[in-house]
Amino acid sequence: MILQPKSQKIDYDLFEDDVVGGMSVLSVMNQFLKAKGKVCTAELVYIKHVGKELGMSPDLVEEFCKI
Repeated sequence: MILQPKSQKIDYDLFEDDVVGGMSVLSVMNQFLKAKGKVCTAELVYIKHVGKELGMSPDLVEEFCKI
């Protein structure tokens, strides 16, 4: 049982030299957002953060995900 929320550090180094893998991560995140039907500001900020960590520009993330 989780008594209090804890943030987790995600290691994006796995995708440092794997552009296809990074795009796959964003693709899955995009599918979750589309399935929900509505994107809130916090989700948009987070997906842009993930894209940045994967070495992508926010504009590229928006274009890729068509947010």
